[in-house]
Amino acid sequence: MKAVPLKIYLFAWRLLLNNVPTKDNLVQRRVLSHNDQMCTGGCGRNEDMDYLFVSCGFYGKIWLLVLGWLGLSTVAQGNLMDHLARFGGL
Repeated sequence: MKAVPLKIYLFAWRLLLNNVPTKDNLVQRRVLSHNDQMCTGGCGRNEDMDYLFVSCGFYGKIWLLVLGWLGLSTVAQGNLMDHLARFGGL
């Protein structure tokens, strides 16, 4: 077994299941209204899993920081599943 902290493992599992409380999921569950779907990063786009974790100019940079911390570099993928598959292979 790899030495991955449990909270990271569980978060990645929730990402794979699209079970992270992004605004599109909260709207779908009727926690938020359709008017509240804009990304909190000030990007002007609706917040979904792919956009928030990969494409967002504000929050998407987290992946680049993590890769930099690991001493690696890559081009961000268009969607989160492709990105996780590539990141998981590292």
